[in-house]
Amino acid sequence: MTASSSLIRWSGLAAILGGLLWIVPIALTAIKPEHSRRGPEGFAVLLLLAALVLIGVGVLGIYLRQRGGSGPLGTIAVLVAGLGIVIMVPGRLLEPAIFFQAGRLIFLAGLVLFVVDMFVANMMPRGATLLLVIGTLALALFNFGDERIWIGVLFGAAWIWLGYTLWSGRVRRSSSPHMRDEERRRS
Repeated sequence: MTASSSLIRWSGLAAILGGLLWIVPIALTAIKPEHSRRGPEGFAVLLLLAALVLIGVGVLGIYLRQRGGSGPLGTIAVLVAGLGIVIMVPGRLLEPAIFFQAGRLIFLAGLVLFVVDMFVANMMPRGATLLLVIGTLALALFNFGDERIWIGVLFGAAWIWLGYTLWSGRVRRSSSPHMRDEERRRS
């Protein structure tokens, strides 16, 4: 096993843990009576921030795995999503909240680009990629204060599935034009 494949495999485990850490505070908040729900507090905030960092590692692992099937869009997507996480995590702990909101928008923009790149590279399971699309779009509707909190679970579930795919090594070969060009250059 090469260092790169080992890193990809471990990034899968990070994505699984990130997905789980994303779902736990959502479920714990969702089971509270609606009148007592607020945004995440205390330990739940730390779980969500840790989840974002681990999901960022998962994004990097998917990028490394499908690097030959990606074009420049994949690189841009990873950089934008990473920048969003770098702004969002400390922004949640600082005031004013504008830093967190700006980081959130940048992260979501990076994820949208990343999902497009995942479809182009065609290496991850289509179902998991589609679940990530739905989960990412659902984050725009996500609200801790009412029943919309449950749609946040989709995002975490997508990362568990994608992480398992990386961890197990069950990523398929790409049929994208970028990958065919890469294979021709190697020949």
